[in-house]
Amino acid sequence: MSKDTISRITDKVVGEMTEWQKRPLDRVCPVVFVDAIHVKVRDGQVTSRPMFPRTREGPLSRSGSPSTANATLPDAINAVSELAVVPTCIIHLIHNTVRIDAGQYWDEMARDLRPVYTGPSESAAKERFGEFGAKWGERYPAIVRMWGNAWTENAAVPGL
Repeated sequence: MSKDTISRITDKVVGEMTEWQKRPLDRVCPVVFVDAIHVKVRDGQVTSRPMFPRTREGPLSRSGSPSTANATLPDAINAVSELAVVPTCIIHLIHNTVRIDAGQYWDEMARDLRPVYTGPSESAAKERFGEFGAKWGERYPAIVRMWGNAWTENAAVPGL
């Protein structure tokens, strides 16, 4: 693009940018990112286990807290605060999909999944997800269920 074109585009959006910068912010907007690192642990045999961050009270268990030992991390977080939103990272979904598929159909599945997480709109992505589920649901119901659950969790997050 020419310098003139860039200048015209900038002039059109600068007012909106200034308005956005001056908008009132919420008093509090807490955000906590939680992730695990998988380490090899010898417990009779060598296994890979997730290690979560520590709190002042001690390490978080796999479930997120000692009192909810059988729950998933999102369940544990939601048990503490019903207002908490726990979106799932697309990278983690892809990683877990690869682990379930074991590689036999990965190239084809990856081509079918890409339009789901790169869709130009939510409706287009949902349509592609429906096609993905119809094609892969019988062979890999766990993968379709995992993506469907993540969709439900992420729907509560504005902008995702």
